[in-house]
Formats: sequence, C-alpha cells, structure tokens
Amino acid sequence: MTKVMFFVDGFNLYHAMKDMIEGHSYGGHYTRPNPAYNKYKWLDLEKLCEQFIDAKNGEELAGIKYFTAYALWKPGLVRHKLYVSALQAKCKNIEVVFGKFKPGTKHCNLCNKTFNTHSEKLTDVNIAIYLFENAYLDTFDKAVIVSGDSDLIPSILAIKRNFPNKKIGVIIPIGRQGIDLSNNAHFSHRIRESHLHAAQLPDQISNSTITRPVEWL
Repeated sequence: MTKVMFFVDGFNLYHAMKDMIEGHSYGGHYTRPNPAYNKYKWLDLEKLCEQFIDAKNGEELAGIKYFTAYALWKPGLVRHKLYVSALQAKCKNIEVVFGKFKPGTKHCNLCNKTFNTHSEKLTDVNIAIYLFENAYLDTFDKAVIVSGDSDLIPSILAIKRNFPNKKIGVIIPIGRQGIDLSNNAHFSHRIRESHLHAAQLPDQISNSTITRPVEWL
C-alpha cells in the first residue's frame, strides 16, 4: 500500500472559498461574487482528501494535518470553533494543529493613519516541521499540501532533497493559480466545485449537539 498524508493550510483554503463568495481579482482573472459558496464552508476534509486518493492502485489515507488558528476578536470565532469540533467528531484521521495571531500595526499611505491589525503566524513553519517530521518517521510515502501559498515551496524542496524516495504534491484551492507551487511539486491537482459539493459534513453530527451554522446552509 502507498501511504498518502495530507497537510491542509486551513486559512488558504478558507480564504479561497471566501474570495469565491465575495468575488475577487486574482492573476488577471476576475471572479464574480457567488454567495452560494457559503454552504461549502461546512467542509468534510476527510471526504475532500479521499477524492484525491487512488485506492484502486493501492493508495490509502495515512492521515490529515489541518493547520489553523483562532481569530479571537472576530465575530466568526464561534462558527470556526464549531467547525473544528465537527471535524474532530466526524473525521477520525484528522489532527488539528493550531497557530496563532500576532497583534501589530499597519500604516496607510493614502490616509496617513496607523491601524491596529493582526497577522497569522506559525502555519508555514508548522507545515514545514510536520512535513519533515513525518517524512523522517516514515508515516507517508506521498505527502499532499492543500494550499496555493508559494511560501511553502522551500518545504517542498526540502522534502525532495532529503527524502528522494518520497513524492510530494499539491492541491490548489478553488479559484487560486498556484503555478509556482505546482511547478516545484511532483504532481498537482485543483479543487473544483464538484469536489466541495461531494465533501460536505452532515447538517447534524451524529451522537453530538453539533449542527451546521444557519449561515452555511
């Protein structure tokens, strides 16, 4: 059997769907706002990853590492915590790895004012460490990064350089380009709406009180 492990950049995946909802301009391509994508936020990561496993040719899911952080000041915090609880209750192969947000300031050159802001920290570092650690422990034959963030290229190159017998690929979130990331991996795929549609958590998680937020129906 070929052990396949997934490393999911939670914020990159979430913001890709958020951009589909709100509309965005990315790489010269404009996407119209589509509020219908709200329902896809209740995403079953296990079902999503299984769609990219070739079970007929001996591949099996070795685990999912989900990297995220709680934005404690945002009104969506309750939904985020609920979603993480749903993943932990429903997906037996998932491990949640938390980063954090660091407060800071940002200066606006247009209005010449300084604003308080937060920046998400540790996700790239955590992904790099978990990739290298699991490669060393031989818990996977194939590693798959779910992200479109080119900052992860050094992590991909480090695995290819130090573990030449292992394959590392990327799955680019919907609406993202990720060309540089794909070019440095052994293989790549893209998430499409059909993948999201086929990978939804149940509205009610069995044996729990966890239900899909009404905003995501």
